[in-house]
Amino acid sequence: MPKLPRNVVLRGNTYYLKIMVKGKVYFRSLGRDLQQAKEKAVVMRGELMSQPAPTPSSPTLASFSARWLEEYVQQKRCEKAAGTAAQLMKDYTLPRLGKLQLTKVTYGDLRQFRAYLDSFRKNGKPLAVWTKKHILGDVRCLFRYALDLDLLTKSPWKSSLMPEQKKQAPKRLTNDQVTAILEATPDRYQFPVRLALLTGIRWGELQRLQWTHVQELPHPQLVLEETKSGQVRRIPLFPEAQELLKQEKAQSTGPYVCSWRARHAVNVVKGIVKKVGFHWHWHQLRHTFACSWLEQGGTLQGLQQMLGHSTPEMTQVYGALSDQSLYQEVSGITFGITNSCQGSESAVSSTAPPQSGRNSVGRVSASQAHWNQGS
Repeated sequence: MPKLPRNVVLRGNTYYLKIMVKGKVYFRSLGRDLQQAKEKAVVMRGELMSQPAPTPSSPTLASFSARWLEEYVQQKRCEKAAGTAAQLMKDYTLPRLGKLQLTKVTYGDLRQFRAYLDSFRKNGKPLAVWTKKHILGDVRCLFRYALDLDLLTKSPWKSSLMPEQKKQAPKRLTNDQVTAILEATPDRYQFPVRLALLTGIRWGELQRLQWTHVQELPHPQLVLEETKSGQVRRIPLFPEAQELLKQEKAQSTGPYVCSWRARHAVNVVKGIVKKVGFHWHWHQLRHTFACSWLEQGGTLQGLQQMLGHSTPEMTQVYGALSDQSLYQEVSGITFGITNSCQGSESAVSSTAPPQSGRNSVGRVSASQAHWNQGS
């Protein structure tokens, strides 16, 4: 039997071309005549070698989301936040967008997804604005990560997809409500409730707080390491908070500042709610601290650092002056259009010679117009 040309094989009575081109194996029939098979093999080999490499298919959003959760979310977010992102992706995003190829998702697809979130009802209730912002924020983050990996040349995300959060008044407790809560709080819960009112510390941060986080130098402060933002936060302590911690440490025998462990704050609050007769939740203690800080003359920048917020806008959600404090501040300020106009007239008379009545009236009218525009 004569030697067959390269890449030509005989199967039964038929010759075939068997060749690998750019990672893919091709198997082509060449017929039963050896001479014709040789000629066909040369032509087919040239055609296969000259064809472009097959482009890899784009991953679906479902498969890429698994990579995003593993490579990005697990490294950038705390364990609780990573779990929340995975659950929101599973419950809302993947059922609607999971089967789409990553490179073929359009702005129209995301707009339809936003409409789906707006119309979604769970137990007859719509999704909260913050829930929709978390879901859409994760979608935006996913596409940004795809851009960083050069899997996309342009993200289909646009800022108009994000819902606007309506501004609300801080959910603070009044002085009478704070008094009622403290009177109804059992002795074992007095310390955490008072510490939250004096520092604005979160429930989770309070549960993780250890005595090694309470430092006396260079000044009394709490040094929080496992925070929501992942950043180290320092909370200076007021004298009342220092005394409270001192008394608790004298009775403590373990490493944690709170000797009792409770997974959810509702386990502490629900018993107090029955006694006081009004509903409240633990995070309102943080709101109350923020409002008290501003009412006592603290700055918004200082409050932002105390609460550990990344932007002043978030801090303003927590802290604002009460109506009573605002009225007291207004009553101590001499302010009005008449005083402003008189000040303008005195300034004019001290810097310029007297003028005619018409020009004098014109200057007063101009100052009034300027004040009206400013107000």
